[in-house]
This record gives sequence, structure tokens and C-alpha cells, in this order.
Amino acid sequence: MKHLLALCLLFVSSWTVAQTGNCVIFSPDGEAFYIAIDDKFQNAEATTSLKIQNIPEGDYWVTVMFADKNKKAIKSNLLFKSGKEISFQLKEEDTVLRLMEYSNVPISQVKTVASNQVVKTYTESGVAVQGIKDAKDLPKDMVRQESGVDNMMHGERSIDDIESKRRGTFKVSEETKTDAPTAQAAPETGTTTTAEYVKVENADGTTSIIEEKTITIKEVVTKNGQQFLKTKNNKVQTATDFDCLPMNKDAFLSLKDKMMAASDKLATAKAAVQNQCMTPAQIKVIGDMIANPSELNEFAIVAKDACADSKKFPFAIQEPAIVQNNPIKDEVENTDVAVNTPTETVQTEASVVVEEGKLQTKAELKAQLKAERARLKMEKKAAKAKAKAEKKAAKAAAKEAKKQAKLNK
Repeated sequence: MKHLLALCLLFVSSWTVAQTGNCVIFSPDGEAFYIAIDDKFQNAEATTSLKIQNIPEGDYWVTVMFADKNKKAIKSNLLFKSGKEISFQLKEEDTVLRLMEYSNVPISQVKTVASNQVVKTYTESGVAVQGIKDAKDLPKDMVRQESGVDNMMHGERSIDDIESKRRGTFKVSEETKTDAPTAQAAPETGTTTTAEYVKVENADGTTSIIEEKTITIKEVVTKNGQQFLKTKNNKVQTATDFDCLPMNKDAFLSLKDKMMAASDKLATAKAAVQNQCMTPAQIKVIGDMIANPSELNEFAIVAKDACADSKKFPFAIQEPAIVQNNPIKDEVENTDVAVNTPTETVQTEASVVVEEGKLQTKAELKAQLKAERARLKMEKKAAKAKAKAEKKAAKAAAKEAKKQAKLNK
């Protein structure tokens, strides 16, 4: 009889263990926290790693309340399975702490407990934390509710459904009426790229402008039969030929809106680029809003000094025509016949000497004047080069003299 009773107790004990599972939650970054299951706190002291044993199989609302009161609590719907130990880590994603599944193994394979891990047995009554007995008493603006972590396809179940499944009586049959799960919006996936320019200091003391692109990739991945939204950020830096730090994105978008609303677009654009630094692409966007060609040319003249890369300036500039009075040109243009010019020197930018008794046409006079101008230009260039060479030689001689004087001393 005693052996039969012992066998029954062993069977009941084994059945109880088989119908329960364990949950482990830990923070690799050392964030201390409290855990509440269905709003009942399980640990009275904050910890960075907590194992809760003997949780009956089913869905639960799990609340993570941080010891740091400036951080919002996390409330998630989790599924615990009998005979399994499911671990979750608190991981920062997009500057927000989230519960992410870390492992899912049979309890029989769990051999050790981490040195800093606190072990608790699940209790439905819970314990008080900082005078709070129920997680429902937390301020609503300090709790961030998320969809299920273990199974993101779960909708929000009613308490009755959760309790019935937890007690092992949850069944779906023709007589059972259940509400359809709440439809959830598909997570936003894809690749987005943002760019900004930063100034960096080089090893030689100079500075460079770097384009820094952030490529964000969001995709749905499947792990252990469950779906998760995975976000990955890649940064790529590229050197530019910019000689100044361009206008940032927000300031440029503000300028673009201002241009669209302006009645006098030319005046608005000219005022906007004064003492500014803009990329060639930014200048083109603003210039394309000016429809009148002459006004666009006027804008381009002002905007050229604001271009971060003058070699890639997006507009061709027509410089204003400068009209100069040229006495010899006016006289030649008004002469339709050949003239007999006595020997004299005509003073303009260049001196043209006409031989006595030689008859010259208008074209010949023009050609002669052009040749004289070219000669003067070459002479001027040669004189400049000579002066530069003399200056360089004098500088070198002075340097040598100073060096010799130093040696003599």
C-alpha cells in the first residue's frame, strides 16, 4: 500500500512538472527590473537576471518594471510552454528596450544557473514592490504595451480565454464560440537611406567634409517558428570635395517650403543663399523654382559663392555684357570705303602705326589693332614673369645671406 501511495505521489508530481514551464529574463546591460505575471509581481527586490519556475502552461501578460523610474515599463503577451525553459533578454532596439527571445530549450537540458541569477517559484498571489501590489496600479503613461514576443501573430485574448487555456480546458469545437483574433497591421519593412554631412579633422591638421549615409534595413525574420521584426543599421562614410559644411536637411526643407510660398521667388532665393553653404543638388532644387531665365541667371550669379563644390555648380552663368567706347572701332565701323591715313599713332589700348601713303581697308585695320593688343598682352605677361623671377631670386639671396651670416656668427 505504501509503495502504491508513493507511486501515485510520484505520478502526480511528474504530471505537475510536465504541465509547467520556466521563464528566464535577463538584462545584458545591467538594467535592474521587477517582473509581474498577469499583473502580480514575482520578485520584491530588483535584479538583472531572474528565473521563474513552475509556471502553468498558457498565455500571460508579463510586465517588466525597471528600477530606474525614468524608464517606461514593458507589457507583453507571452506564451509559456510545459516542459520548456524560455529565456528573454532586454535588448535596446531603436533606442527602446524590448523583450527579445534568447533561447527555448527543454527543462531537462538546463544544467546550471548563472551566478547572478535570482530563482523564484511562480505565485498567483504575487508580492508587493515599492508599495505596489498590482502592476495595474502603474500609471498608464509609464507602461508601453507590446504585442506578443514569443508569438507575434497572437491577438489580445480575453482573461477568460487565457484562464481556460491555462487550466487545460481550452478547446475549439463546433459548440465553442470564439472571437476572431484582432487583425494586426503588417510591420513596416524595407530599406531607407538618410544622409548628413560632418566635418572631420585630418591627421595633418586640415579638415574635410564627409558624407555619412545611414542605411536602415527592416525585415521580418522567422526564429523557432515565430516571426520577428529585425532592424539593422549600416553606416557608410564617403569623402567629398566640399570646401564648407552644407546646410542641413531640416534647414533646407524649411527653405524649400518658404520658396514654394513666396510671391517673389528671386528675392527670397537670393536672400536665402547669402553667406550660406549649400550642395550643388540643393542649389539646383531652389534654382528650378525660378521660371524666368534672366532671373535664374541673376540667382545663379549670387548662388555660385554659396556652392560647396564649385566644380559641380549646376547652372551656366551668362555674365552681363560690358560696353566700352572705342574711338578707333567707331570710326572704322562708320567707314565704308578705304581711307588714306597719313603717318600717325592712334592711341587706344594699343598703338597702331599706319605707313604713309598705304591704303588700308577696315578689315586690315581691325587685324592690325588685334595684333598690337596681343603683342602688348605678351609683353605684360613677360614683364610680370620677370618681376616674379626677380622677386624669387631676391628672396633666395636674402635667405642665403641670412644663413651665411648665421654661420659666420
